Amino acid sequence: MKNKIAAILQSQYFIIIIGLLGVLNYFLGFFILFTLILAVYTILIYIYKISKINLVLVFIMGLISLNYDKINMNYSDLSYFIIYSGFIFIGVLMIIDLIINFEKTKFDKKFILIAVFVLSVFELSILFNLDKNYSLVMIYEQLKLLGCFLIFLYFKNFKKNDEDISIYFIYMYMFVLLQITIEVLTSSNIKDTLLNMKNFNLSWCKYSTHLSMLLCFLSVFFIYFYKKTNKGLYLVPIVITFIMAIIFKCRASIIAYSIIVIGIVVYLFISNTNKKKVMYDVLLFVLVPFCLIIIILSFYILEDIINSLLNVGLAPHGRIELIEKGLHDFINNITFGRGYGSQLVYLKDEFHVYNYHNIYIQVLATTGILGFFTFFGALGYMIYKVDKKNVYNFVFLLFVGYLLLHGFFDTTFFTYRVNIIFSLAIIQLK
Repeated sequence: MKNKIAAILQSQYFIIIIGLLGVLNYFLGFFILFTLILAVYTILIYIYKISKINLVLVFIMGLISLNYDKINMNYSDLSYFIIYSGFIFIGVLMIIDLIINFEKTKFDKKFILIAVFVLSVFELSILFNLDKNYSLVMIYEQLKLLGCFLIFLYFKNFKKNDEDISIYFIYMYMFVLLQITIEVLTSSNIKDTLLNMKNFNLSWCKYSTHLSMLLCFLSVFFIYFYKKTNKGLYLVPIVITFIMAIIFKCRASIIAYSIIVIGIVVYLFISNTNKKKVMYDVLLFVLVPFCLIIIILSFYILEDIINSLLNVGLAPHGRIELIEKGLHDFINNITFGRGYGSQLVYLKDEFHVYNYHNIYIQVLATTGILGFFTFFGALGYMIYKVDKKNVYNFVFLLFVGYLLLHGFFDTTFFTYRVNIIFSLAIIQLK
């Protein structure tokens, strides 16, 4: 009986259930309930002697579906206290495990040194620009990066050699898609949208842009499973993701994802010996459904979509102002920048935004020339070293490619969800 319970607790199906509870948490804001579930699961892990890697996975699944809009970001608020207590608790568990098993570590020492060097340079940007108005925010942002680095170390050390964790990216995709569905169906504007199709507009949904972006880069992992199984159904999420980006009018995602999808199709044709099978799958599961849906949508929202894509909101003048601001901050702090994470305070005060809407400008402005070359140099080195012939590695490069393209329009690389997913994704590189 004990073995059966242990098997259930560490099965993928149980982790999926926890992820679904995370989506419920996203919808209702049940932070206390979710924390209690996490606490009970922790106790059961110790009772049944299950690998703590499952606990970390459960925590990550809940974190991916966290809705910050339902949290009062006040240090005295209960939700805030519960969430970050969870962060600290999981972090301490991982550190203790790593210390206890230090002699058995199987890290790539060169990669660890590079990662530590990047984190150290980001740390220097804080130490040399410590301002009492920004210090707490900068430390919090640094802790997020350290937490993701810790997740990487933990999984790299304790994951079984033959364990394929890429399936969890598929689960994450389904959870995010479910979040979007809940967001749309529970919106107060949904009735007006359905009744007045001429003004069809889903861009009012909270976090629609961010969630659509998550769908875009998580969807590339379906290509890995398509290559593994040769089943055309794994290409369907490409269409779903594209349609979501169009409906939500996520301009940056549409541009970046279009380029990535072209790369995906070219890769599939080049890497597969059975070209007819690939052509059949691409036509049946990608091109035909996409064209049919676009034709259907065009009856209602084509004009609205075109106008939205042409009317770029914060761009061009708003983004140009942010770029000018970023370059000005860089020139004034060339070596170390204004401090990693400090933009969350001063940009909010001046422009009512939290980032420069450009990852390259943001790294320059906040970490200086040293941080810029360190960060992108390390990323370039990793891309250069991986075996491009390995299917998972190539899919990972598509994933990074999307983030770098999207980085011209937003700073998604440094959001907590992307940090976590990136940390997990690099574990399986060869």
